Amino acid sequence: PVRARALLARTGAPGEHTTAPGLAPYVHGLLALRSGPAADAHEALLAAAALLGPHDPRRALDALLGAAEAAWEMGDAPGYLTAMGRVDPTPYDRAFASYRAGMRAVLAGRTEAGHALLRQCLDPADPDPADPDPADPDPPDPVSRNAPAALLRAGVAALVLGEVAVACRTGAR
Repeated sequence: PVRARALLARTGAPGEHTTAPGLAPYVHGLLALRSGPAADAHEALLAAAALLGPHDPRRALDALLGAAEAAWEMGDAPGYLTAMGRVDPTPYDRAFASYRAGMRAVLAGRTEAGHALLRQCLDPADPDPADPDPADPDPPDPVSRNAPAALLRAGVAALVLGEVAVACRTGAR
């Protein structure tokens, strides 16, 4: 991370480069998410998502999911709701849409409705015909059931539901 931050600092001020707007805050946010202040990650990734959205929707989605993760790490429910509220669930599978809606409901105080939705995403290993071939050299979409992040989301959902044994089994996969 130290070398990556040094290289990132050499890119100049955000918005200085017009060839790839949003990439510098995206990288800054990812670095902060993994080895820095979660608050910095949250802000940088929200900014990156706004800049990346028009020309790189996949990275914009990844930035929003990272911003939500950073808010979760900080215990910042409004920040989590903001980030996940900007994700459009329509193009994705039911498990992701249920996770997004369920987590938003729980954090907004609608626990019973949220728990019902979260139960729908506990087993992401069921094959979904819309998912890409696992042998495909391109990494899966971050919300695909084949993505490692889907297992992490299922584990979080299980913990929010109080299903510790399910979370452990999911985490072991």
